[in-house]
Amino acid sequence: MELYFSQKMGVEDFDGIHLLQDHIGTNFKTPWNDFGFVILFKVYYVKDNKKEKLGNLRVLVKDVADTSSYFLKNAIKTNDEKIYKINDVMNENVMVSLPTDIDYYKIISNIFPRDQADELLRLLCDASYFIGNNDIYKSWNGFSGALFRDISSGDALLKTGYSIATGSYNINRRITFTADNFIDTIEPITFSFDNEVSFLRKKIIIINKQVPNSSSSKYIAL
Repeated sequence: MELYFSQKMGVEDFDGIHLLQDHIGTNFKTPWNDFGFVILFKVYYVKDNKKEKLGNLRVLVKDVADTSSYFLKNAIKTNDEKIYKINDVMNENVMVSLPTDIDYYKIISNIFPRDQADELLRLLCDASYFIGNNDIYKSWNGFSGALFRDISSGDALLKTGYSIATGSYNINRRITFTADNFIDTIEPITFSFDNEVSFLRKKIIIINKQVPNSSSSKYIAL
């Protein structure tokens, strides 16, 4: 998958992922400044001359205040002077990215199969993909104040982003409960189900046969 840093909206001739500074295609003349760090990009996916926005992404480079300047210095030029190839520039040891909201990961999940979603997050140095590096990233200037500016939402993105993008997110993969509201002659029963089994996504009703001399049946509904 090809990655590009692009300085214009017309990128449809280059299949792949394009990072555009947030002000490109707007009436604003300069990009957004996050407390001294210029790290906000719009992310587009291009295939067969069609462009689709994935979301907004903050990309922080260690010891660099303006990520676009890092791209321009290190990227490979294409035959379009406004588009630069950055596959070889991306490196999780000096760079980390995090979207501005969870929809970014949901859109990736809807567009790409799991293996391609995994590859994309790796190539973009996604913080949830490289969650094991989090303690290192925390020490970088700009991580807390700019990239991770909203601690509550940032924490959620960090912990669930990868699994959402790859379609593996599950709130609780095992359901366990005990039914103890039967008649006195029946002992409590504990049920344990794997939440990834497809039939559990449907409502299940278990109904006991009516007990002699009893006016009601017992049931459990999930």
